[in-house]
Amino acid sequence: MNTGTESFLEQKLIERNLVNVADLEMARDQADKNNVSLQQALEQLKVVSETQIMQILSEEMDVTYISLRGKEISDDTLDLVPARVAHHYQILPLEWTGDALVIAMEDPQDIQKLDDIRLFLQRNIVPVLSGKMEIKEALKNHYGVGAETLEELTPDVEQPGLHTGSEVT
Repeated sequence: MNTGTESFLEQKLIERNLVNVADLEMARDQADKNNVSLQQALEQLKVVSETQIMQILSEEMDVTYISLRGKEISDDTLDLVPARVAHHYQILPLEWTGDALVIAMEDPQDIQKLDDIRLFLQRNIVPVLSGKMEIKEALKNHYGVGAETLEELTPDVEQPGLHTGSEVT
């Protein structure tokens, strides 16, 4: 399946001479075979890096891309988002600016997730784009592995209006 984002990504990768047609064909085959996105297939095949893809996607989404590799975050900022919430939503608080918390996430245009996070944290947030693998690594580095384990073992605690993926019928 070739989405608009994938078409844009393919076009930009070719324009920047980061891939050729053969690379794209190989990545499309890998994506179909393994039921993953083109982006994931390109990264798995090591044709392009996650950082290169994130820079291109940030242009399409018109959002800031921030690499989390080596990013220092204060304990005060990390304390603004409980580890369980950070792991559940795959977000990382980066800094407090003015009246808003800047958070890194894979899809800063996910309105439902943004609304849930705002509601849960009771704060204004400014989302920025970061790569999925960078976020996972940063969560482990800053919050530790234990929080991820807790997320897997603990049943969801529903907050009023908080959508965790389970529907009440």
